[in-house]
Order: sequence, then structure tokens, then C-alpha cells
Amino acid sequence: MIEYDLKKVVRLEKREDGEVIYNISKILRIPDALGYCIDSMCDLYRDKKLDAVACCYNRGVVFATPFAYRMHLPLFLVRSEGIVDSDYSYDMAVNLDSIKPNKRILIVDDLIATGSTFKETRDLLVAQGCVVVGMFAVIGLDYKQYEKTLSGNVIHTLIKY
Repeated sequence: MIEYDLKKVVRLEKREDGEVIYNISKILRIPDALGYCIDSMCDLYRDKKLDAVACCYNRGVVFATPFAYRMHLPLFLVRSEGIVDSDYSYDMAVNLDSIKPNKRILIVDDLIATGSTFKETRDLLVAQGCVVVGMFAVIGLDYKQYEKTLSGNVIHTLIKY
């Protein structure tokens, strides 16, 4: 696997309200950077006996899709109900008819901040009878303390801020 320093390509941008945005678009334009992300995911989860991948819509799709394809796993999109292209989760929705109980699921997104989106996704899947094997994000914002929100879960990130 090719090692890649993702911090060199993630662009930090400040919004008008002072919030910092972690722009991943350059990862997508550099094949070695994107390849490093997908290869790292495959290395982390190859032996975890996953049954499916659930990704947080919309940017999670970018990393979950090639990973699911490479691992030969079905992919389920989870999104905020009634809110399209939102960065914030309120009521999460997924096509629950498609996910059977006792399936071992990995949750994927591009970034994990407070952990609320992952928590809601986990709770939705657990209520369906699934087992959440782990949570993955390319970027983890340690200063937002997501590990408190998600205590007891196995969380992997490739870079932390």
C-alpha cells in the first residue's frame, strides 16, 4: 500500500461564522490520496466478516462506494430524513426493508465531528437488529470529543485534528 500524508491535501477553510470546514475535494483529485484511503479501509476491515456497509449520505458515499465494491459488500445510504444534502443529522432514514437483522455493518463517512450522525445511524441499525462492527471516517475531529458520544464503539480515522 502506498503511504500518503492526507493532511497535505485536506484544505481547511473558515466559514463566515468562524466554523472550520475540512475540504476533502483534493483527496478526490489525487488518485494516490484516494487510493490510500480505500486501501487503508480494506486493510482495516478485510478480516472483520462484514455483511454490509452503511454510509452517511452524502460525502460518505465517496469513500464507502469504492470500499464496498472492492470488498464485494452491499451499500446502504443513510441520510437525514426530509433534508437533502444537509451537513447536519436530525431524523435519520434508511431503506430498512433492505437490511436484515444480525447483519454485521460498518458505518462510513468522510468526517466525524461530534459523533451525532454516527450515533443516530448506529441507533437506527441496532434498532433493526444489526450489529455495528465499526465506524470509519477519513477525518476525525478529536477536539469535538466524538469518542464520548460513541463510547464503546470501535472507531477508525486516517487523520485527526
